[in-house]
Amino acid sequence: MITPFDRSAVPADLVRLAPPDVLRRWTGPDRGYHDPRLVVTVDADGTWTGAALVTARPRTAYLKIVDVVGVVPPVCDEVVAYARRSGMVQIKWEGWTAGPATGSTATAGPATGSTATAGPATGSTATAGPATGFTAMLPPLPSGPGSAEPGVSYVRWLAEPSVRESRYYRQTLDFSCGAVTALTAAMRAGDLDAAAFGPDAEVDFWRAATNFMACEPVGLGVAVRRARPHVPVHIDLDTDQPVMLGHLTERDQQWRARLQRRSRDEAAEAGVPVESRRLPIDEVTRLTRAGTDVLLLITADALHGVAVPHWLLCHGTAGDTVVTEDPFVTPGIGESWVDGHLLPIAAADLDAMAAIDEGGHRGAVRLG
Repeated sequence: MITPFDRSAVPADLVRLAPPDVLRRWTGPDRGYHDPRLVVTVDADGTWTGAALVTARPRTAYLKIVDVVGVVPPVCDEVVAYARRSGMVQIKWEGWTAGPATGSTATAGPATGSTATAGPATGSTATAGPATGFTAMLPPLPSGPGSAEPGVSYVRWLAEPSVRESRYYRQTLDFSCGAVTALTAAMRAGDLDAAAFGPDAEVDFWRAATNFMACEPVGLGVAVRRARPHVPVHIDLDTDQPVMLGHLTERDQQWRARLQRRSRDEAAEAGVPVESRRLPIDEVTRLTRAGTDVLLLITADALHGVAVPHWLLCHGTAGDTVVTEDPFVTPGIGESWVDGHLLPIAAADLDAMAAIDEGGHRGAVRLG
């Protein structure tokens, strides 16, 4: 059974099943943007035997399990069936109170980052059964809001992935998404040690790439070349005019446009090609499946409800989706690093997102 979840009207059956800590987590943030739903199992009498709270960002191809309460394995089976019917390629499971190891009943407790066997509410985490098909994801790096908890989370792919996972980093500045995607790509390639990836590295790279405040495609590509001179860098931008300036006054547009013209000069001096073309998403799919990282500029309206330019790192595929790292999550609406990490987006949806400014321009930086 699938039913919408209203945090202001919690069903009595759920109150019976869910420990207080879980209910507080479910009813605390307003998850409305993520379409919160309950996946419920019942016995022959119609009594609830288990339930999971699931959410997902709009226009993405995953479901996220926040928690499971009651008898866990049948609920997991129902979540998987629901995700398949919905065309999802992935299920992620926040590790607050349950994880896929052994046992059959979820229990209450704080997020400790460990797992324990099933049983009564003891204050430890619980587990979800050996046949659930979930595996642990790499822990996030200490970074911006939403990266500290939960300490452990899990993923199950419903379509064959072509993905090499790296640790997640949440930007610490509102305008440093371009720098963080570039640094994450460097970490994935072994050019940046995870221990050196922190706020100082983030702000230093942002200063090298910024057009004040955001990073535009040519400046970002030039900064990548300077930081990683051995890496082939290709910039795709389907206009020869300055971009991402429409929100500024005419005076501010003028000097930022001058910076962008200077970035093009620097790209030419460094031998970084700037191709005046619209990078097709099917090419992004082909490149990332083959192991090439692509920094892609989108408008954040679909993912975050705000129509501002935003950088994603595209680094793999699963089915007809491109797997991305989104360096921004919003804990206040129930997100954690789990939502931004290994984020699959269908090619058609990514194609619609990857358009900025009034002209719908597309910018990308291909690495390798």
